[in-house]
Amino acid sequence: MAKIVEPFDSDELQFIIKPSQLVNIWWLLLTFLVFGWVLNTEVAPYWPILIPGFIWFCNWLIIKCWSFRFHEKTISERKGVFSVLTTEVHYFRIKSVRLEQPLHLRIFGLSNVVLITSDPLIPVLRLYGIEHGEQVKNEIKEQISLWRRERTVKEQDIHPLM
Repeated sequence: MAKIVEPFDSDELQFIIKPSQLVNIWWLLLTFLVFGWVLNTEVAPYWPILIPGFIWFCNWLIIKCWSFRFHEKTISERKGVFSVLTTEVHYFRIKSVRLEQPLHLRIFGLSNVVLITSDPLIPVLRLYGIEHGEQVKNEIKEQISLWRRERTVKEQDIHPLM
């Protein structure tokens, strides 16, 4: 059996953020509305409750299995119910950080933090439906500047001429 050796340059887990289940509240409300409509009409069958209820359950499961893991040197996104996809971005590769607060998320105090990176495989990483977005954005910006100084990374963009 192969022995797993801990790498010299470890990347310790700092904290984990999960998207809020409040992003699914509209499907839950629709399920209750359809349920109330079915109970008030004696002729209607009960199967219309299943459609929004099933959609709500699927979305709930997706959000339940989705996490953003902040390590010492990287941010990783772990997403998936049956097949799991993990993407990882180093802090020094992040070029820009943007905070989005659409109305349907602002109602519940949630926001999206969008990270634009120089990684060709992951050009955009979106931290979706998280609480305390402003605080998370500032923490990420501090880590970016720290790791850019540590690695002496300088940004250089080359844009094609039109």
